Amino acid sequence: MNRSAVRHTLRLLLLGVTLITSPVVHAATLTEVAHADDTIWTTSAITPDGRLFVGATAALGGSGPALSEIHGGTVAPFRLADGTALPLTNMTGMTVADGALWVLDNGILSVSPPAQHPAPRLLRIDLSSNTVARVYTLGPDATRPGSVLSGVAVHGDTAFVGDSGAAAIIVIDLRAGSMKRFMENAPGVAAKHPIMIGGQPLHLPDGGIARPNVSMLALSPDGQWLYLQAPGGSLYRLGTPLLTDPMVTDIERQEGLTLWEMTGTLGGVATGPDGTLYFAKPERHAIDSFTVGRIPATLLADPRLTWPTGPAVGADGTVYVPVSRVDQSAAFKHAPAPAPSSVLFAIRP
Repeated sequence: MNRSAVRHTLRLLLLGVTLITSPVVHAATLTEVAHADDTIWTTSAITPDGRLFVGATAALGGSGPALSEIHGGTVAPFRLADGTALPLTNMTGMTVADGALWVLDNGILSVSPPAQHPAPRLLRIDLSSNTVARVYTLGPDATRPGSVLSGVAVHGDTAFVGDSGAAAIIVIDLRAGSMKRFMENAPGVAAKHPIMIGGQPLHLPDGGIARPNVSMLALSPDGQWLYLQAPGGSLYRLGTPLLTDPMVTDIERQEGLTLWEMTGTLGGVATGPDGTLYFAKPERHAIDSFTVGRIPATLLADPRLTWPTGPAVGADGTVYVPVSRVDQSAAFKHAPAPAPSSVLFAIRP
């Protein structure tokens, strides 16, 4: 090993980055749960008692419902208790926490270029009654010109939202309704790498390179750690008290941010009940895992996983992942895009 390689290895060790390059491959099964021919699913969520949801990002194309619930393989538009659909412009995040379904609507229908749009909102859906319990409107305190909100994680009285346009983490006090921006343009928050597919950068219809900022968020089960990533990589970890304690300084927050894993391009990330992280890997058509002890593994690689997106992990450890060919959508194609379609798969270890 030459001196340059030695220095690089030592630097990675000091950063605590895992050096295993050939992860263990687990034997897992891939089963189709549901499919839709008119929509592009980009996120999924599952409750502890097994209610399973998929969300579609309208700006990517398709005419299907923004939010659907899956029962026994049948996909049905989610309806509120009064029989109406959830009023959404463009869903870009969803999670389950504290008995509620949390849905992020960034209000932007045109990805390139962004058009005039309503203010982004975070909706809390009470799943015991299928009603909208509260709506948080993210106004000037939370957004900036160029903001494109994407990705949400919730624990207790706090929600964390990614701004993939004007790079930042937005923290919402769910009890008070107040919100504040943190970590603007910090490493891991601001994109360093473009989205890659087939070894090449993904391009926008105008020829520009797709390099969105942070849009993938996940929390440890105890809510003490926030994992964050821009789609092009890599994954960082930050203690949530650094974002919620008003006495913490910006310098302390910056110093608390840790490069956690060199993931490369991701289509989504989720945390399992035991704290294991699950990565949707579009370039490898795979779902990888990364334990609390920082042991990487490939849960499953399969050519059917053509651009896996936001996964969800059930109480029994089953990983649900939507597959939607996002790179072939209208948001990224110069020529007419293929007809939208999505499949939800279940991966059982």
